[in-house]
Amino acid sequence: MRYRKFNVTGPGLERAIQEAVNLRMQLVIVPDANEAGKIHRLGYYLKPKDKFKMHSPSIIWFSEDEVRFEAIPDQPSINGQLAIDYKHPREHERHLIIDFPIGSNVQLIVRGLFRTLSNSASDFVIQIELKGNVDGETLWRPVVRYDCAHGFIHRDLIAADGKKTKEVLLTQTPIEAVEFAFDELSKRLPTWIAELGYKGFDLGLFEQPTTIIEMARVQKDIVRLLENPQGMEDVHSRLIEYR
Repeated sequence: MRYRKFNVTGPGLERAIQEAVNLRMQLVIVPDANEAGKIHRLGYYLKPKDKFKMHSPSIIWFSEDEVRFEAIPDQPSINGQLAIDYKHPREHERHLIIDFPIGSNVQLIVRGLFRTLSNSASDFVIQIELKGNVDGETLWRPVVRYDCAHGFIHRDLIAADGKKTKEVLLTQTPIEAVEFAFDELSKRLPTWIAELGYKGFDLGLFEQPTTIIEMARVQKDIVRLLENPQGMEDVHSRLIEYR
């Protein structure tokens, strides 16, 4: 039996998420199956965010009373990694992860981070990640990132070889910058992916109606968080599946 999506809850998961946040590392959830293919336990390990794979990682297994999980079968597995909902990991930060498929083996991930000051967002990071199977191997890379580092709002294009191209946005107002970013993403993302050297992807997938609709929804969510960061309880990370 193969699995793609897991619903996981419990104090063990909360502890693992907090550990990953504190160490600024990526949390990877690992399922363990018996000979019949049934998942009977879950574990996790932490890895640096700039590494795609780790050989022989040290896995920490959750005890039976630490987590509760439901495995949804009959979907292709993707490298044993699960999308995790980061909700209020730090007092003055808000995280949002939107993970949705745009093809049979391609996922588009939008990751947002907002730092708050009083009742407003002081700065933000919005990162577009591409995850898919290319030539039998899983590729998971950040492609475009918008943030306020260095004291100004700018865009980084991240090539397949790791090189970055930085460009200051024409507007330095956060909400206008987000609207500008998603407008140019809707028009230029397929071109950027090709120019940045990411091969093996059907660029038409990025222009299909479901992708356009979901990106518009993400834009609205991010604008809402910029306007009211305390409203995070109304905007959750999500893993979207089209059937």
